[in-house]
Amino acid sequence: MQATEGIIDTLLDVIANIIGEHIVGNRPGRKEPRAKKRRPKPTPRLQHSRKQARRLKVYQK
Repeated sequence: MQATEGIIDTLLDVIANIIGEHIVGNRPGRKEPRAKKRRPKPTPRLQHSRKQARRLKVYQK
């Protein structure tokens, strides 16, 4: 049991070293725009419980 724990610890150390040494290449033109994905909806946001909102005239058609 201890032998397998030692092997697992060694493998985890090796994997961590490999991940740490990996260098990501230069990726020109890979800038993401800072924008909201979803557009605002014409309906108001629900700020009450649904039960309360049903009673309010603002949410009724």
